[in-house]
Amino acid sequence: MNGIKIRRAIAVGLALGPNERSAQRAQALQQGETLWNLAIYASIAISILLIAYVEFHAIVPRMLAVANERSDIRLLVYAGILWTTLGFVLIIVRTILWMMYRPAAPATRETAPTLTVIIPAYNEGVMVLKSIESVIGANYPADRLEILVIDDGSKDDTWEHICAAVQRHPGRVTALRHERNLGKRETLAWGFSRARGEILVTIDSDSVIERDALLALAGPFRDARIGAVAGKVLVYNRADGVIPRMLHVRFIIQFDMLRAGESVYRNVYCCPGALSAYRAAAVSRVLERWRKQVFLGSRCTFGEDRAMTNYLLEANYDALYQRTAVVHTIVPSRYWKLCKMLLRWDRSYVREEIRFARIVWRRP
Repeated sequence: MNGIKIRRAIAVGLALGPNERSAQRAQALQQGETLWNLAIYASIAISILLIAYVEFHAIVPRMLAVANERSDIRLLVYAGILWTTLGFVLIIVRTILWMMYRPAAPATRETAPTLTVIIPAYNEGVMVLKSIESVIGANYPADRLEILVIDDGSKDDTWEHICAAVQRHPGRVTALRHERNLGKRETLAWGFSRARGEILVTIDSDSVIERDALLALAGPFRDARIGAVAGKVLVYNRADGVIPRMLHVRFIIQFDMLRAGESVYRNVYCCPGALSAYRAAAVSRVLERWRKQVFLGSRCTFGEDRAMTNYLLEANYDALYQRTAVVHTIVPSRYWKLCKMLLRWDRSYVREEIRFARIVWRRP
């Protein structure tokens, strides 16, 4: 009987056309993904319950006992209990928001808007060529895709690799060059002012996008309230040591957990320079203020991605995270380079957090 059932199943499968078989495979994959997600949600719920049990049946009672015995540190202990409780509540809120997140549907080739990709480059060498090739190979209509690559006064062979891409793909790539290094913000501003697309996509020159990233980025802009979309950043050079592997884990948490939660209430705080998309009309409204930004009397030259996101949020545009728009970027493999990168990020974080504290109360 089992042999007869198997033969019948094979006959039915052969009788189906390629479209039906493809639909069946897609349905099976979707069902498998749903079961996998449910298993993950269940394991997370069990973990949270275990944490709650340990915290409120073991840790907090001990802290209260200490507070009763030591009146001199009672206020400190109560503050610790409050901090622990708020941290636990934050974990629950973030987990719920993460579960609620769903990526927007991508644009289709038929309805895709005109799009300009801007790649600022400085001393990237051959990596800039890989970045350009990933955009050329992207699944996006060529007649609606403009590619601007801007060399910010590189001192190595970056310009030669950009010219090689222009020659390899005539009419597809526009190469621009600063005679001297002016910084990433000025380079992007030049690209924004030259771009002709309705959507502006920025990609770091040490980054490579996946084939469907551009259509995924363009999808959320169907909503006129969307001003910025953040892509998902993964590490390109994970095999280079412990630090890149650690950063890969950090990026997954930052994007698939934190930015996914922020996206649920349409307030992604930072659209990363490695891969982000902006509505051109929105950028034109804030471009000069962003380009000439000053903080404590000094011209701002770093943290341009977080700054642009803040300006757009301040202009009452929303910002989303698109998990299906994936980019792979080079990260430091040496400790001192890691420190420089994190210090630069944290400096801009402090500056833009101060700005965001004034903006958040005016958000719809």
